[in-house]
Amino acid sequence: MVSEAAIPLSVRRGEKVLAKSAGKGSKDIYHTRACHVVRSCDGLIERTPRYVEDRDYEECQFCEDPETVVRNSMKSSQSDDLEPLVDSREVALEATLGEKLNLTMLDRDGYACEWAVIDTEEPTTWEAPTGDSWQTRRIRISQKMNGSDHYSECELVVAADEIRLEDPPVKSRSAQPYAPSWRIESVGAVGRVSPSTYAQLQGRQEQENARPEGDDTWRRYQRGETA
Repeated sequence: MVSEAAIPLSVRRGEKVLAKSAGKGSKDIYHTRACHVVRSCDGLIERTPRYVEDRDYEECQFCEDPETVVRNSMKSSQSDDLEPLVDSREVALEATLGEKLNLTMLDRDGYACEWAVIDTEEPTTWEAPTGDSWQTRRIRISQKMNGSDHYSECELVVAADEIRLEDPPVKSRSAQPYAPSWRIESVGAVGRVSPSTYAQLQGRQEQENARPEGDDTWRRYQRGETA
């Protein structure tokens, strides 16, 4: 058993994480605290956050949210209580930077995996002469949790009458060339990225917001070609 005091100081400070060494079971999960998984496992070694991010490791759900065990216990004791359905538009309109979403396509197979929100815009509210109103929104999502360049990156668009993907993540000829659209059937919130990954996303977004006007100006500025 591993106690909190036995967790390496570098992990408690957030400088390192714990993951299983190669050849010792699952290698796609890392730990940041003394959760019940860590306390019952002796095959963990220290890794840098960069190490696990480059390999798309996922943070242990019990480290990410210590209340998970409590909630799971409550759910098992209240199994007869049905949870209310969550509207996909509401999820997409309220998604924040670093939130992980699960998408189900209406006309295509696949994409049943987690996507991270890597850039956001505030929803736009529209009003009709009749007094009705609705909201639209556009956010950037990626299967690369830290938002670094990746072919699986696209725009999730909440339109007036549908949710769809634009700038779809396709590098080569589509495996489903006759699929009629990139419409989304459902969007679900499935958690958040790790704190260290969220810090990277914040930094990227702040850098984007601080860019001088005009892409060419920014490129020359980065290369030191401007005065």
